[in-house]
Amino acid sequence: MTQTIANTLLPRYRNFLVEAESLPTEVLIKHPYTTEMFREVEKITQNLPILKIKIFDNSGKTVFSTDPDQTGQVKPRDYPGLEVSLTGKVISSISSRSGFNKIDGTMVYDRKVLSSYLPINDSTTQEQIAVIEIYSDITDTLIEIENDQLKVTGFVLLILGLLYAILYVFVNYADKTLNRQHKEHQQATELSSRLGRILDESSNEIYIFAADSLKFTHVNKGGRDNLGYGLEELSQMTPVDLKPEISHQEFLSL
Repeated sequence: MTQTIANTLLPRYRNFLVEAESLPTEVLIKHPYTTEMFREVEKITQNLPILKIKIFDNSGKTVFSTDPDQTGQVKPRDYPGLEVSLTGKVISSISSRSGFNKIDGTMVYDRKVLSSYLPINDSTTQEQIAVIEIYSDITDTLIEIENDQLKVTGFVLLILGLLYAILYVFVNYADKTLNRQHKEHQQATELSSRLGRILDESSNEIYIFAADSLKFTHVNKGGRDNLGYGLEELSQMTPVDLKPEISHQEFLSL
């Protein structure tokens, strides 16, 4: 936008901007081109959030301003616009203003202002002849950005909340499943232990073996005492080992 305004003003007012460097302040303020530029700027900036436009020469002298009181002022050496005049670089900065006098003379308050400094170069020689400074009101834009950021943040928090809720459901379900399985395992272990005690206390000899391998999985105390083998030894034996006169096939056919 700054470049567009500069391109609009330069062709018509180039000679005036060059001449303005040597004109006294009182002449600049009353110069016909000053009035004409002001009206041109009013027309260009209509319905745009531009608060003020200034043009100053390479020495820092303000040769045009929509605030007439600033025309003819010479900027200090640390003024950002002078850096532009020396380097030719574009500079922008954002500042907070408690009050600002607009082009139409009205005041606005508590504004966020974007200050843009742009070199004005001769279209033929490309020689820098001035620097244009434009103050834009970006308060509403920043508010929109902040609102958008809040919406995005709220959306992200909502998604994270949903993910947390889903994760909580899964974790809670998994925890209950594990607790149930642990409880069932404990119950099975207790039942097995109880059954083992019942078998061991039986006065009869009891032999339990696997259907596929025929190896003993449990022999109660009466059986172990009768055979003279321990449970660890018996776990590697089969009924056929105790009755060698019966073959494996014959035992299966019993």
